[in-house]
Amino acid sequence: MAIEAMKECWDLSPDGAMPNGHIYRWYLMRLAAENLERCGAHDKLDNLIEWANAETERPGDNEAAKTYICFSLSKYRRGDREAAIRYAQIASECDETWAEPDFILGWYALVLGEGDAQEHLTHAVRKDPRILPRIEQDEVCQRHPHIIRKLNRLALGFTP
Repeated sequence: MAIEAMKECWDLSPDGAMPNGHIYRWYLMRLAAENLERCGAHDKLDNLIEWANAETERPGDNEAAKTYICFSLSKYRRGDREAAIRYAQIASECDETWAEPDFILGWYALVLGEGDAQEHLTHAVRKDPRILPRIEQDEVCQRHPHIIRKLNRLALGFTP
């Protein structure tokens, strides 16, 4: 029922007739995704992801980015690494000021041994240096002290 109500809200303001309507739609979608993940309703979550992917235009805001990070983490937990990376990349494009998607992409690169972890983590620190303590305290990132040293130098104003 909640998903149907959300779809109605989505349809009420497809072109922004409701001020900030797109933000509320993505906020509601993220809440639905988080709850479906928590309940283990992965089929319904996958339907929600398909619905989000059917959007012809990618939104450029933080709520959409948070929604795609939720999709990414769900796909990672379920073993679909390719989709996890793709949704984290979409999240990074949705909000180019939010460091979380780049942190997640760097973390995936470290865990999976694919991609350029240092590049993603550097983007994260450039976007928001406040993410550096999280990187320093992350168990996976701690296994790569050479990257953390370079990120610390970047945060202090030195080029890596």
